[in-house]
Amino acid sequence: MSRGHRGTEKRRNLSSLKRKKPSLPPKPRVLIVCEGAETEPRYFDRFRIEQRLSKELFCILGGDQCGAHPKSVVAYTKKVARQARQDGFGFDHVWCVFDRNQHENIHNAFQQVHANGFSLAFSNPCFELWYLLHFQDQGAEIDSAAVAHELKRYIARYTKSTDVYDILDDKQRDAIRRAEALRLHHASDEGIPPNPSTSVDTLVVFLNQLGGQPKGAGKGETVIQAVAPNPVFPTKPASPVSFGSTEGAS
Repeated sequence: MSRGHRGTEKRRNLSSLKRKKPSLPPKPRVLIVCEGAETEPRYFDRFRIEQRLSKELFCILGGDQCGAHPKSVVAYTKKVARQARQDGFGFDHVWCVFDRNQHENIHNAFQQVHANGFSLAFSNPCFELWYLLHFQDQGAEIDSAAVAHELKRYIARYTKSTDVYDILDDKQRDAIRRAEALRLHHASDEGIPPNPSTSVDTLVVFLNQLGGQPKGAGKGETVIQAVAPNPVFPTKPASPVSFGSTEGAS
């Protein structure tokens, strides 16, 4: 064997001994379908932007196309999830986001969420309750108009089209704690989660987990774990963020 050949062989052997860099698992595909046309999609799209996820991986839908009732939201979610699966690009995590407001027969929407295996971010009376919990406790029953009024004490020019992500960002851990406390307070209640309550925090924690450490969890602190709200309270712990398809029934 020539000296040149031996040198080449040695370099090849040394190269094979080098530790290969571990390959990162692919980002899961997430579908979020909202009852609202502006407030919820704008808020959740900021999570996508902050985590630098493409719209193909992080799909947020809302508005007229989803319908005006939670049942329509769930039906549209089912349609989009099924079509994506048929096209070979199924979603790994599917969420519905809707409120109590004055909707009739909302129990049917809860049942459909459960039947299809979707996750639910539900607020009673409205989504803006989640915003309000960033600033204050809210133990007494409150209607949507009062939530908006209280919120303007902290965000003077708030409208449904206001981008509040940066305003709320450093208060997110407080809001999670307050939402969790409300859920525990109502844990013995059956049926639709009462007023006031929200499980938007569970979706927020899930989204934070996609990007790493949940916000506000400092060194040595206990991280608040996400829960996937069961349509029939109390809530149950969610599985860790996974990469297998979890879409619902056809």
